[in-house]
Amino acid sequence: MTSHKLIQSGLGLAFGLGLVFVTACGSDIPVQELDIAHQQLESARAEDAAQYAADDYNAGREALLAAHQKLADDDTSGARSSAGEASALAIKSRQTAAPQFTAKQADSAKTELAQADEAYAEALAPRDFDAATRLYNDGNSLYGNAKSMQESGNDPLAVLDQYSAAANKFQASTEASAKARNLALSQKGDILDSLAGIESDLKKAETYGAEQENPEVLASARDRLQKARSLIEADKLKDGHAEMKLAEKEAAELLAQVESKYADSKLTEAREAVTKSQTLFKEIDVPANKKTAEQQAIIATLNEQVGAAGEALNSSEGFYNDKKYSDSINESEEAIRLSQIIYEQSNLLATARKADLDTGGSDEKTSLDGEAYTVRKARPADSLWRIAQKKEHYGNGHLWPRIYKANKSKIKNPNLIYPGQKFVIPPKTGEVKESVTTEESQTTEEGKTLEEQLKEEAAKKAAEAAQEKMEEVDEDAEQPRENME
Repeated sequence: MTSHKLIQSGLGLAFGLGLVFVTACGSDIPVQELDIAHQQLESARAEDAAQYAADDYNAGREALLAAHQKLADDDTSGARSSAGEASALAIKSRQTAAPQFTAKQADSAKTELAQADEAYAEALAPRDFDAATRLYNDGNSLYGNAKSMQESGNDPLAVLDQYSAAANKFQASTEASAKARNLALSQKGDILDSLAGIESDLKKAETYGAEQENPEVLASARDRLQKARSLIEADKLKDGHAEMKLAEKEAAELLAQVESKYADSKLTEAREAVTKSQTLFKEIDVPANKKTAEQQAIIATLNEQVGAAGEALNSSEGFYNDKKYSDSINESEEAIRLSQIIYEQSNLLATARKADLDTGGSDEKTSLDGEAYTVRKARPADSLWRIAQKKEHYGNGHLWPRIYKANKSKIKNPNLIYPGQKFVIPPKTGEVKESVTTEESQTTEEGKTLEEQLKEEAAKKAAEAAQEKMEEVDEDAEQPRENME
């Protein structure tokens, strides 16, 4: 029983040999034979000989146990014979087990390398992936040599050395592949994030009329994008990346196709809007509309807006001629936006003739209902969101509805406020009182000339048409999107 336990490990064998030296000092101990037998059995164990060649492997272990027992009995000759038998049986078991064990390691290495390749480790973890590939190829080369040598009847130990070396290469390849795969998958989030850019291009193309111009390509690009997302989420980064590139190509081509036409349409719209705004400004830029400081401020602001609208239109035309369609669209939309402000401001002049727009007093005045604020001309432009976000007011843009509610009589469209307008900024908390001036509440269509009514109606329709192009109110945040920009 004691000898059986001693050979369970290399340390056990060393201890057993030490015991032999103590009990049989001076005898002809077969140390080399015992060492060889032990090494071959250890190799057989590592190659799963207990599974693939159980009879020979177990017989070899028993022979080694017998050798130790004979040493204990001072039978060195018998010990040498049993050690030789143990070696022969171990080698025989290895000849059966090694090819199967190596084949198993080759399969594992191949599977792990394929999984690393599937995770796109070739691009995302090239160093580890290259190492795994090299080790796998080396293993295959050694494996092929081992099989050829075995078939040719070469020295069994030389053949087994080739199998062992091949198995080691395959095991190292498996480890390198796992490392490469893990490193590649750690970047999955970044790849998923990059899909947002393609989605943005597709949404832009859809805005530009792609659904009407080329619905097939739009649908194909969306399908590819969804397929890419599904593959990436399933850790198939290589195939997902390939689909992503195809979706990206289709989206870019589609956007280029519809962008020029949309830019042309927007440029035409901008030209018409700017022309109308310039004509309207000439009609209202008269002494009758400059009697009060408020009216003069509005006229001055309108003059600047007319100039800015013209500049935006010129920029749009320049970008369009240079085939920079995205920039042209942006400038056209700016020209249209500025023209819309002119329409809205012109309507305020009619009210300004009857009453002073400033119901909250001067900029410096503070009342129980809040502080006064004059909309500034700046870049980025003032908006209800940005005013509410200012530290001196609320420090929170989401509170913009309080300002809107307090100044509903002056704000026709919360998306559009204009330089020179004066608002009351109510307290951050508490009930908000709606500010409605007596003059404004009494304003009706009576007393206006037909010309004034027609102008206001035209301006209203133009504003409504432009408003349809603007982004919808963000219901989740309860704020106009323009105010968030």
